[in-house]
Amino acid sequence: MNPNVKKKIVTSLLLAASVAGADVVVDDFHSGWAGRNNFNGLWIADADSYVCNPVGSTNCGTSTVVDPVLGEDVVKNSANVASTYDGTGSIISKIKVSKDVSATQAWAYAGWVMDFLPADTTGAGPEPWNQPQWDRKNEVDISGCTSLQVKIQFDPNKQLWIEVYNPQQEKLNPAAPAPQYGWRRYTAGAEMQTFNLALTGLGSPVQKWTGTATDPKIDLKHINRIKFLYEGQVGSTVAVPAPYDALQHTFAIGGVTLVGPSPACNIKGQVGIREDGTLQRIRLSVSETAGMLAFNNLSGLGDLKVQIVDMTGKVMSKGIINEAHSSMQVSGMKNGVYAVKVAGASFGHTYSFTHLN
Repeated sequence: MNPNVKKKIVTSLLLAASVAGADVVVDDFHSGWAGRNNFNGLWIADADSYVCNPVGSTNCGTSTVVDPVLGEDVVKNSANVASTYDGTGSIISKIKVSKDVSATQAWAYAGWVMDFLPADTTGAGPEPWNQPQWDRKNEVDISGCTSLQVKIQFDPNKQLWIEVYNPQQEKLNPAAPAPQYGWRRYTAGAEMQTFNLALTGLGSPVQKWTGTATDPKIDLKHINRIKFLYEGQVGSTVAVPAPYDALQHTFAIGGVTLVGPSPACNIKGQVGIREDGTLQRIRLSVSETAGMLAFNNLSGLGDLKVQIVDMTGKVMSKGIINEAHSSMQVSGMKNGVYAVKVAGASFGHTYSFTHLN
């Protein structure tokens, strides 16, 4: 099922109230997903195809990420992100990393990057994608969480580097590569597997490459993205040169969750919700008909604040909806994918929809 051709948002589950020990479900790839997580942070396909030697030349890296339906490039055309969504709970792509970037750049990579939050677009200045990472104002403090839980599926024995990225540590190391912290993982089989990656103590993030005693430790108070990269490595160790091959490898991501006690583990003050049978369930369905975005099943929810945001993070429309005023006009907006951020007194959720005039 391709969400590009859908003009409605399928009913999604909102869980009200929070309990101690709740998890923060950053992304569960709910129905209607269109390139953003539950906190409106972007998913970006990434590869070394923009790494060129010399800079500006056509002698660039050759690694690729393509969608599984049409085989189209997702790195150089972000519009193809939508066609990696399987419609039921994961994104799927085909990744190929077959050779070093160049003779002097003996490495290569391809995969996915997820921003926890959208880059700040409220102030004056350059577009977020032209700002250094440390100026984008989309960092989160995950130091109160105990682990990062990821659901992934990858070709057996192909190693992934899963990184938590701190832009402030890059800013503090202008003369040398910033220390990179994360985990190396691989799957023994082809099924979707869940990895619980400790953030503190035994099993916590380690440096990607051997560092020095003076290197700073990972600072979990300023994390703005997580990276899932394949670099041609296999198994649990790192080989030099990398054991590349010329095959496309299937990679799926089925969820990202922060695990830890409430309220210490949160994203921008939004404590996570775990479905454990003790929570009140609220069903809110949203659909687009004849240029109007309609909100259904509003009984008992009171006033809800709504923002409609485009893929750059720009707020295109906002308002209050309730039982008496249950729709918003969207007919004047351009064709494209939009996020619908809904916030009530005791919950918040982000939907997505594709608008076609």
